[in-house]
Amino acid sequence: MMYFSGYHGGDSSSEDSGDASDIPGGCTVSRDRERRPIKPIHIVEEFRKRFDLRVLEIVFKNNAGFPHNVVFDEDEVPAGVNASAISMSEEDLLNSASKTYKVTLKEKGTYSSYCSPHQGAGMAGKVTVN
Repeated sequence: MMYFSGYHGGDSSSEDSGDASDIPGGCTVSRDRERRPIKPIHIVEEFRKRFDLRVLEIVFKNNAGFPHNVVFDEDEVPAGVNASAISMSEEDLLNSASKTYKVTLKEKGTYSSYCSPHQGAGMAGKVTVN
């Protein structure tokens, strides 16, 4: 089980009891129901064991009923990346909750994107692939 606080351990019935003690590096040790320490593992190390870090797949999910899309800015993607090839068309919309759009980012660098219906309201984001 992956704990986004940076901890890994326990089983599916484990939960953080709220008991934590400090360890060097600004981390804390959480404990499961049986008060056993949850083994600290840096998240990046865990991802390296399980995922190919040369390719990043992102799933954008509409969590509301409003129409949204994902458009990558052609001037703000790594050199050689075709922004239109990884973008939804500006007319194509995720019109209901739970609709998704999946994109794979293969090149290192920063990718800037926006939602075309809501760009004026500031709905934009950036993803950096190292």
